[in-house]
Amino acid sequence: MKEILILGVNYHSDHETINFIESVLSLVEIDLINLIIIDIGERNSDDWFSKKTAEYPSLVTVINCKDNLGYFGAADYGLKEYLKTNSLPQWIIVSNVDIEIQSKDLIYVLRKYSTQKEIGVIAPTIISISNQNNQNPFMKFRPSSVRMHFYKWIFKQRIILNLYELLNFIFKKLIYLFKNVHSISIENDISIYAPHGSFVIFSSTFFLKSKGLNIPLFLFGEEVFIAEICKEIDLKIFYISKIKILHKEHVSTGNLFKNKKIAKYLSKSVTYNADTFFKF
Repeated sequence: MKEILILGVNYHSDHETINFIESVLSLVEIDLINLIIIDIGERNSDDWFSKKTAEYPSLVTVINCKDNLGYFGAADYGLKEYLKTNSLPQWIIVSNVDIEIQSKDLIYVLRKYSTQKEIGVIAPTIISISNQNNQNPFMKFRPSSVRMHFYKWIFKQRIILNLYELLNFIFKKLIYLFKNVHSISIENDISIYAPHGSFVIFSSTFFLKSKGLNIPLFLFGEEVFIAEICKEIDLKIFYISKIKILHKEHVSTGNLFKNKKIAKYLSKSVTYNADTFFKF
């Protein structure tokens, strides 16, 4: 039985996906890991990516989707395909492909938490290469209803949304300039509200107590949704600093400013979360 299933979602990030595959294959005890790449970009079987992934026939499974199912939609599809012929592993990881796993002893670290049935999700250290900030905890505490509905209002207007994104970007850059981020120490093994969505480690208990990755959001908002589901099924989300991930972000999600299509997806996700989980 495999201990870890890693689900990587590729949307027109082929070179990053190959780097991601090689990062996974460099892990210790790779024979206890299954890696599935869910490819949601249209392609033919003779292109560079198809030929390259064919070099790992016994180590990597590539599932090609005809439709763009979104991030967690694609991961859900990949998991369901896997479970048709395999049992549920101890840990299921949903990941972007613009990721490098730096903790080669990932299985060894996770094994220490396998008996803690109160854990639903583990959030690792995720260092963004754009500003060297740690993206976890994504949210340490649950936001207020006022805050969530404020976001809902902001994200309905694309101009206001992009202004907000610009100000947030400047704020993070200023923090990076005036603070030595490498000196920041976050206590290990702390319970948090929400994990960053780029690399989420789910326990098998999460799937036994919930509907799994069947998330009614196409893009964005999965962090809050996961947090609220864990809250409903009485499972904890733990930040574990010793698991190190490097995030080469903006490869999959595009530029800072949101176009009309992306802004619409973002607005729908924020509205769903606010109206479903943060009612006044």
